[in-house]
Amino acid sequence: MDVKQVLSRYENRPGLQYQVMGAQGVLSSQAVGLRDVVGRLPMTESTAQMAYSMSKVITAIVALRLADRGVLDLERPLVSYLTDLEYPETLKLRHLISQTSGLPNPLPFSWTHLPTEEQGFDHRTALREVLEQHTGLGFEPGSQYSYSNLSYWLLEAVIEDVTGRPFEQVVAQEVTVVLGLGTEDLGYQFPDQGEMAKGYLYKYSWINLLKGLILPKAYYGGYEGRWFWVKPHQLNSKGMGGVITSAQGLGVVLTDLLQPDSKLLSPRAKGWLFEVQQDPQGNPLPMTLGWHVRFEAEQVAFFYKEGGGAGFHGEMRLYPDEGIASVVLSNETGFDVKKFLNRCDPVYF
Repeated sequence: MDVKQVLSRYENRPGLQYQVMGAQGVLSSQAVGLRDVVGRLPMTESTAQMAYSMSKVITAIVALRLADRGVLDLERPLVSYLTDLEYPETLKLRHLISQTSGLPNPLPFSWTHLPTEEQGFDHRTALREVLEQHTGLGFEPGSQYSYSNLSYWLLEAVIEDVTGRPFEQVVAQEVTVVLGLGTEDLGYQFPDQGEMAKGYLYKYSWINLLKGLILPKAYYGGYEGRWFWVKPHQLNSKGMGGVITSAQGLGVVLTDLLQPDSKLLSPRAKGWLFEVQQDPQGNPLPMTLGWHVRFEAEQVAFFYKEGGGAGFHGEMRLYPDEGIASVVLSNETGFDVKKFLNRCDPVYF
């Protein structure tokens, strides 16, 4: 499959960024389509987009760096850090990171607010209100895999408490500064200057038809031809899905993880990040301490993390046998990230 041919399908519409990395650096970096449909402004390689749940890998990296230095203990019960919670002591930090916590996963559509509300927004009160509505565990922690956004919202709270600093400041120190990036390259605020893509829904899609059930009207930007623009919004949990970045920014993270000597993670912590988890019977689970895992013929085909929401959709992958990583970010919710990467990534194997 010719990558240029695939990319040509996304011209004159909401666009995408696609980058492929090896241990030696960037193998290919492409940007196509529009960051602003009505303004006819092109998507560029550095255009900022919302990463949504892809943010969880960044949160996991921060947690593993802190654990490697003894600031966090992956085997400690969650309630020994957040003492006002009522969970069994069998629920440990490891279970939060590996999505084996047993915590529920209510739909997070309402867990957002406008950028104008960010200053003074009480993230911890918002978390407490959600927990009060969704109590208890669905299964014994560590016994099985089950995705929960709450796991990473709680992990964010633990990281803030043990460091005594706001989460975004911890990420800046532990990730962006370490990699020589700025918060405008990978952070949690919309850029004051530079490019920010508009997020779009396709007019004739189910999610657009049902948007009244999942999006507050304050987020309605209106139609731009065949596309419905969703106004900028921020997630109530930065650790769960708040990163604002580009394929270029995430590419720097992925390139570092491909290095024999990562700047981000010691050999021990890097081993944690890529260690496939097991259930009590020794069966592999589709998670590491941070990544989801795609198995083929009982072997790890690649590690991945997808993220999507109102206006954006992306996925990043790391292929251990091929020694490459890839990331695609699009400012269209309905963009099929898996189909795209399945077609384009093998060109670089």
